[in-house]
Amino acid sequence: ISSILYYYVLPKNLKQTAMSNSNVYVLGFGVIIPCCYLLPYALIDATGIQNSVVRFTLSVPMVLYAFRCVEAMCGFVPPAVTSSPLDYAIYYATPTEFMFDRKNGQRVMATSQDIRRSLIGTTKTLITILILMSLFSPYNYEPFQSMNAREESLSSIRDYLDMKHLGNCLITAMMFQQLVGLFGSATALTIEVMTGYRAVESMRNPVM
Repeated sequence: ISSILYYYVLPKNLKQTAMSNSNVYVLGFGVIIPCCYLLPYALIDATGIQNSVVRFTLSVPMVLYAFRCVEAMCGFVPPAVTSSPLDYAIYYATPTEFMFDRKNGQRVMATSQDIRRSLIGTTKTLITILILMSLFSPYNYEPFQSMNAREESLSSIRDYLDMKHLGNCLITAMMFQQLVGLFGSATALTIEVMTGYRAVESMRNPVM
């Protein structure tokens, strides 16, 4: 997909010949973006995956690729990643954003302090997840005995606004936020170690 975008969709100021605007939108909105959203369903159906976490993990990158397509069609791709098809493919496939210098538009190199900061952030998030799992896994992550926790259906607004139900929702939000934060920080650390470029902090953990 990144090669198609690089050679046919990116703006005409590149060396490659871009398509006309109408054809670009047909290709993007008519082919690439629908494929990005339909491919996870096809993969899940073909493999018979039942685990919700694995399904979610398969779906997340496709959403990113769809947004990358819109970015390319609208001409907002950072100039530093358009120097070669390989550079753009790495940028397209990587869920973590690279940090760019505002003056020259080039990617910022990661220092040892940046890598150490990412390592500390990843470790802290992992420890937090382990603590939360140790605390709430015995209660199936629903420590408050709400109607939903007792496998009773919620039938009214009052049931949804029940403090016990809201408490369980908060626990779920905390776990989800920490897991997404761990994915972001671990990916950023991997990118900084493997490529030497500094990654943007993707999650600031508003829940915790």
